[in-house]
Amino acid sequence: MKILRKFKELSLMKKILCFIVIIGLIGIVAGGSSNGETKKKEDEPTNEVTNEKEEYKIGEVAKVGEVDYLINNVEVTKQIGSEYVNTKAKDTFLIIDISITNNEKESLTVADNFFKLLNGENEYSADSTGAIYLNDNSIIFKELNPGVTLQGKIVFDVPESVAMANETKLQVQTGIWGSEKDVISLSR
Repeated sequence: MKILRKFKELSLMKKILCFIVIIGLIGIVAGGSSNGETKKKEDEPTNEVTNEKEEYKIGEVAKVGEVDYLINNVEVTKQIGSEYVNTKAKDTFLIIDISITNNEKESLTVADNFFKLLNGENEYSADSTGAIYLNDNSIIFKELNPGVTLQGKIVFDVPESVAMANETKLQVQTGIWGSEKDVISLSR
């Protein structure tokens, strides 16, 4: 009751100011409790499907956007090319035989930056120079029309331990900008 008497004694300007402050405090309290409820819901376990993608393996089709990737085989060697024209790895060549199907509506040029080799926190780029020694088997810079499948090879020059490791994965992406990515395990 004392609060109401004090409130009646205030000038109109002070009443408006008090009203604004009270409304602001109510908004802050309501907003704070709303965030608490949201936080509580985030912490609770749910049965929803997570956004984590399935890890694909050799012989399984990985669908990335409108492009399908299928690893057919993996080979480890120290040298590639013919008897007369060849190159030796700085360490070890990891050669991945892969099939790519373009399900987009436009043609696609397969570039070496479509592929990264992942091992722990390390990323390895494809070896474009080594790809030259694959002759027509290299898929790098080949045009792939809609509905067509291209089979060929990608070369990586990596430490032998990476080439042989079961935790090594191939990251594949769609397009040069790589808006969609996924990984395929190279464990054998």
